[in-house]
Amino acid sequence: MKKCIAVIGMHRSGTSAITKSLEVLGVSLGDNLLPPAEDNIKGFFEDREIVDFNDKILSAAGMTWLSCWEFPQILMEAGEGKELRHQAKKIVLKKTEETSLWGIKDPRLCILLFFWKEIFQELNIKTSYIFALRNPIDVCKSLEKRNNFDFFMGQILWLIYNFNAIRILKNTDICFAQYDNFLSNPDYYLDLFSRKFDLPSDSDKLEEFKKDFIDKNLRHSSSSSEDLNNNSEVIPFIKFFYEILCHAEKIQSMEPITKNWNNLEYEYLRTLGEAMNKMTWSRHSTINMFNDLERIYKDQLDINIELNNANLKVFEENKSLVKSNNMLNEEIDQLQTQITQLARDIENLNSQINTIYNSNSWKITKPVRNLNKFFSNIKKI
Repeated sequence: MKKCIAVIGMHRSGTSAITKSLEVLGVSLGDNLLPPAEDNIKGFFEDREIVDFNDKILSAAGMTWLSCWEFPQILMEAGEGKELRHQAKKIVLKKTEETSLWGIKDPRLCILLFFWKEIFQELNIKTSYIFALRNPIDVCKSLEKRNNFDFFMGQILWLIYNFNAIRILKNTDICFAQYDNFLSNPDYYLDLFSRKFDLPSDSDKLEEFKKDFIDKNLRHSSSSSEDLNNNSEVIPFIKFFYEILCHAEKIQSMEPITKNWNNLEYEYLRTLGEAMNKMTWSRHSTINMFNDLERIYKDQLDINIELNNANLKVFEENKSLVKSNNMLNEEIDQLQTQITQLARDIENLNSQINTIYNSNSWKITKPVRNLNKFFSNIKKI
């Protein structure tokens, strides 16, 4: 019989480190994994095809991994849902074709576990589950840093992912792994997985894993249960639910969950309803703010149009003034040329007059000119 170990957990909850550790137990993670990224430099250890297919399933319901509501399971019972089930079986058969022990991990499994668990059962693949758990405060801080989510949205996502996974697994014998505890004592958890799933542990691979992969410096936030309880921003039910999950992790049993299930589900639905109402009003406020900004933008646009028209008018006036100024400059240049020519003519005339005054004939005829002047004066008398 083919075996599968599925690591289930909310984004930023240590699922990558836990999944990588499964190689110590001889689990095959496949050769088509997502590459490391800036927010996860050690690697995600998620199969590309599985991640893409999960996004395809979510898209069928108009959702993405960050949608703050539950997947409508009824969509998978007819139409496109039946075709998706057929495709999922083909993918799983291909992934398990060359290995008898396959490991799968994708945080989206939390909200789609109802779908995948049935697929594994129909294909007669014995599936074991590891539930990765991390303090909601640290998850929210990590999401805020990576995705710029606000604290409230991070809480709701943490709640939806974890509660939906537990809802499907509550009657299943699973292993719990608290992320901070796992980093502090990976030997304990690998031994737990080995005994729980009846798998041999390779001590050399374990030492290699601890040396090359366990790096507490990659964990930028480590909050305690006391930090959670003292944080007034944390939703009360999340504090309660996390406390029960931690107790289940400590004793490695679903008993604390199953005995409180009816109360847990009631409080979950009530909390989710209140959150949806809050986010609806928040969205309403955001839309109003957007409308206000749009009106301001339109008013500013009208002002800019008026300014542009005024600037265009001033430009045309300046253009006309420049044209007139150019014409005046041309006229001034013409007058300046005429003045220059007149100056030359006057200079020539003066030169001619001086030549006449200095000539011998002018000097000889001076007495005659004086007589003419004398007689002219007598005539006037």
